[in-house]
Amino acid sequence: MKRTLSTLAVFVTTLLLTLLTWHNSRLNADLHDQQRFERIGNIMADSIADRMRTYNHLLEQSRTFVSVTKELTPQIWREYVRGLQLPARYPDVQGIGFAKRLFRENLAAEEREIRKLPGFTDFAVWPPEPRPIYFPIVLLEPLDWRNRRALGFDMYSESKRRAAMDAAILSGEPRMSGIVVLAQETDQKRQPGFLIYTPVFASGAPTDTAEDKRSALIGFVYAPFRTHDLFAPQFDEISSFAETQFIDFEIFMTSNDGGHPQTHLLYDADKVLRSAKREPHSIRYRSISIPTAGQEFQLHVYALDGFQKHGGFWLPSTILAVGLAISSLLTRLVWLNTRQSERLEKSERQLRLITNALPALIAYIDPDSKIRFVNRIFETWFSDGQHPIIGQSAHAVMGAENFLMIEKALKKSLGGQPEKTECRLKTVKGQMLACDVHLIPDFGPQGR
Repeated sequence: MKRTLSTLAVFVTTLLLTLLTWHNSRLNADLHDQQRFERIGNIMADSIADRMRTYNHLLEQSRTFVSVTKELTPQIWREYVRGLQLPARYPDVQGIGFAKRLFRENLAAEEREIRKLPGFTDFAVWPPEPRPIYFPIVLLEPLDWRNRRALGFDMYSESKRRAAMDAAILSGEPRMSGIVVLAQETDQKRQPGFLIYTPVFASGAPTDTAEDKRSALIGFVYAPFRTHDLFAPQFDEISSFAETQFIDFEIFMTSNDGGHPQTHLLYDADKVLRSAKREPHSIRYRSISIPTAGQEFQLHVYALDGFQKHGGFWLPSTILAVGLAISSLLTRLVWLNTRQSERLEKSERQLRLITNALPALIAYIDPDSKIRFVNRIFETWFSDGQHPIIGQSAHAVMGAENFLMIEKALKKSLGGQPEKTECRLKTVKGQMLACDVHLIPDFGPQGR
């Protein structure tokens, strides 16, 4: 029973310690995964925000260039944009262009002047329906086949573009349109698109009021973006230094289309739409708002099934397995030790039972003359019942007179030689008894 209780106590204690350590490790692993998940989301959100700020600054810089350039020709614009090194430094923008304000009364004359320029012989403002005011694309670089398709397009004729252009006029700052199909798109591999407009005012003209700004406006510097071309390189870039192989990014934008808010998917990293299954309170989902140029992107971040296993998820399982193994081993060792102790106790009880039944005084004395065992008759002769015998020196227990009687024989016996002597010993009660004393040496494993 004693062995069972002690073994059970060790097992329960070590098991509880293992479970506590495992639980704390799980909490730490979950916290680590949460921090890692949030860090990756923040990196992507910061990358998008930084990139869009860069483009806003680029458009403001281009506005300054237009304002100070006396005669803005396609050649001058081409050299300016070439100096920006778009393919190398800004590969995810479709181009940078200028939309000039034209009025109905001088539209035909402006078209004729533009057709005189090299490469613009077939230039025409479109769509052709008459309007009081036009903002056609007259400059756009790099002028590749895709961008050439957009030349002459009056962006003010389309509602989403017009709303962004009006907002840019009133704020005097870059403003982003809603989601549109760019004039550059074809029927093949279409992507959602948007544009950012920065108003250009006549140099020195007052711009204090909304009316002043409209009067001083000469056009817009703008940049068109195809959303996959914009966001895919950013995802690839952070994938080179962040653990994104088990992360999915989805980017949305909500715009007011015809008075009704519409949410548009701009980019999905793994092409598996998860927005309908999101878990707002789970470690596996997070939504981050990224305001830019009067609009707002919504970045949805999802941790996929392998995310935790790729992080520190293995550590709690390892701790649990090792802890259970150690618990089982300790329990086994305690069981064996307790069993051995019980055997020794049983042997000692049997020895004491036998020696107590013998009509002789029996004692075990170690090399330091300390008493380690006595039978009942020895204890009766030399113990006063108040002081323990075990652990005391034979001299102190038997008394100086008695010890003197056996001291010589005891020394020989401790030297490894059996001895026998006859003497008279005095009991604790003062009785003198004749005794035959036999001293038998006990040799250890090494013969000592």
